Amino acid sequence: MPMVPGSSSERYYYANAQNCPVGPHTREELRRLLEGGIIPAGCWVITEGGTAWEPIGNILAATVPTPGTTPPSNTPASAKESGGARSAPASRGVGGLWALILFVVFPAGYLAWGQFRKGLVWLVLSVITAGIGWVIMAVDYWMCWHVQRSRPLGPWEWFPAEKGD
Repeated sequence: MPMVPGSSSERYYYANAQNCPVGPHTREELRRLLEGGIIPAGCWVITEGGTAWEPIGNILAATVPTPGTTPPSNTPASAKESGGARSAPASRGVGGLWALILFVVFPAGYLAWGQFRKGLVWLVLSVITAGIGWVIMAVDYWMCWHVQRSRPLGPWEWFPAEKGD
């Protein structure tokens, strides 16, 4: 039985924070998600099987979309092909965490051990090598951390080993 546009049996996908389609949901489910704060008032939706995204306010006639928002480029057709589930890309929070570790934690550790200049060299090498140097720096950092608990480190000591008696 064909669905009549605007009917209660019509189902919709909404665009999540990563602009991936989520659903399908009925109009009433969308209203509950909106009222519960799960989806924002400026969210974009598309009818199941549709080709054009539109503001949720057009569907629910209860809200106005946030000015300046643009519809997502994804269509639920691709979501339906993959069973309705799509993996989300890494968030900026993960990248920010790695940047915090790379630019704050490691240089601070080297500073505490009297190896601040060495830490800056590692930092520059990590940036120049697009992060590959970071892996090697992490090994040196771990070795320095382990050894500095039992003896002081020299200012340019690389990959230190514990000295036996």
